[in-house]
Amino acid sequence: MFANLIRSSLRRNFIRYTSTSNVALPFLYDLEPKCRSCGIRLQDKDKSKPGYYHLRSNEEKEQKKITPANSTFDKYLDKLSAEDRELLLDNTFTSAPPTRITTHSGPSIHELVKKAYEIKPDETAIECVRCRNAKLHADYDLSQKEFPIHDLNTIMPDIPSGSPVVYVFSGNDFPMGINPDIFKYRNPDEVYFIMTKADNLFQRNDAARKYTLTFLTDYFKLKYDVPAKNIYVTSAKEGWNSEDLLNFIPESAYIVGNVNSGKSTLIKSLMLFQELETKQDSESKLPFPIRIKEKKKFIERFKQKVGPGISYLPGFTREFLPVTLGGIRSVFDVPGFASDPYIHEFYHKFPDGKTIAKLTEGRKTYKFGTFKSKYDSVKGPQVISLGGIGYLQLPKDSMYQIRNVTNIDYHVFSNIEKAAQVSADLPEPMKNRFILTHDEASLANLERYIIPPFYGSIELVLENIGYIHIKPIGAKKTNELMVLYLPCGITGMIRQPIVEYIQKTFKDSWEKNLLNQNSRGKKQLILKRYSKATPFASILIPTGAGEITKPRTEEYLNTRRMMDFDQVNAMTNARNAYNDKTVINENNKYEYWIEPR
Repeated sequence: MFANLIRSSLRRNFIRYTSTSNVALPFLYDLEPKCRSCGIRLQDKDKSKPGYYHLRSNEEKEQKKITPANSTFDKYLDKLSAEDRELLLDNTFTSAPPTRITTHSGPSIHELVKKAYEIKPDETAIECVRCRNAKLHADYDLSQKEFPIHDLNTIMPDIPSGSPVVYVFSGNDFPMGINPDIFKYRNPDEVYFIMTKADNLFQRNDAARKYTLTFLTDYFKLKYDVPAKNIYVTSAKEGWNSEDLLNFIPESAYIVGNVNSGKSTLIKSLMLFQELETKQDSESKLPFPIRIKEKKKFIERFKQKVGPGISYLPGFTREFLPVTLGGIRSVFDVPGFASDPYIHEFYHKFPDGKTIAKLTEGRKTYKFGTFKSKYDSVKGPQVISLGGIGYLQLPKDSMYQIRNVTNIDYHVFSNIEKAAQVSADLPEPMKNRFILTHDEASLANLERYIIPPFYGSIELVLENIGYIHIKPIGAKKTNELMVLYLPCGITGMIRQPIVEYIQKTFKDSWEKNLLNQNSRGKKQLILKRYSKATPFASILIPTGAGEITKPRTEEYLNTRRMMDFDQVNAMTNARNAYNDKTVINENNKYEYWIEPR
């Protein structure tokens, strides 16, 4: 009662500062216990309400300290007679002490390892039942109540106006993770942008990182007027440039971004970096092989027990979570927001958490997304099933090279009718190629999108999943448009090939990639630079649901084609209407693209 009175009084005294001060807030957050993984206020009264945790008694705490080995020993010891027990204990504790491994002088190796890589238990680091069940038992209810996902415009008003904001986005699906509504709440020079998961784009932290930084600097400056000093590229998973990253993030910054963009992973990687920095002296006393082995084990334990929770589940972080870095500065892990309000509906379709984790992990662009990477040739009107997540319908009499930069094992059907027929009743041998299964009703609910007309290679990007590299080959014989079917909750777009902006490639004077030394044009090493004059990406054009299961009569196909043309013309500001006679070439290849804000 008295503690509640103190909290109430302090909150009233500090409340007038919360809209402008980022100094008082860490103190206020510490007044009430919060789940260390998701940030929600803890309570031990009602199991049905968010934030519930089991308050352990002193007896339970003592019981937890008993190791399984000791418990088993005590169990069998109790079954012995008094004479046998006395004989056993006498032999156990009066025998010569075991030989211990020591250094040349001083403590043993075991003692040095314990001192160097010990993680001290934090009694205040409590997890709610939801987080423990999700992390330890893969037991979760992927609903808005348990895993809330908000819009950016509901998150930002709760951040004090004077506090710095760091916007985190994923490299693989860029620019999908950028919501320009952020500039309603901060000026462009007041937002710091960090591209994470860069290890999916390039292999090493060297020249490719500089080229990526150049591309992002051009993009954010020309599109949003964000200064170059506010842009950073890293891989939290690999721990690239952690010291520089720590200096880049302002004190008491709020870390925002889309769900699964890597915010919590970023924060935890900085905590790990600082922890390892403090251990350099103690671990230097260990033999190198032991140090490598024990350090790896320590990192795994640290990720499990320290800092904010990391999960592939969207909406895992529920409230603002204050995190101390190095004991001297604080940042706030903020709940992720989403561009699609039906994201829960999408992820709820997956059979288990491991599938979501694999899907959102991403695939390596430098292995699977360059012009040297392996490709499949696909011809229209064939349909590419993206594991049942989506269906890409190719125009008739057209051919494409497809490079798969996702963790989806796709399957090619002869046409859309065959794709719908088989997907509604999957044969047993094909079930391992489908992440999502369908019936006729779920197929009918798939949203239909037109892919805007394009010339040359493009990438079809699926948010949080990756992308498909599409390169037309051969003569074009039709202006029929490519179509994508997607379930509710997932967003797609097309973009120019990102590799051309983040690595130099040999091109001839006709701007074509060279696979060998033979070329009619003059060969040169080129790094493409972003220009606001041409869009880097385009949204897809929605046409509604219920189309994939319709009979493909000649009349339907002709009517649908003309309706698609009309839809493109209605959505774009093209000078010339798109129709069967339109010729797409180098000069007008972006005329029908609709650039995201």
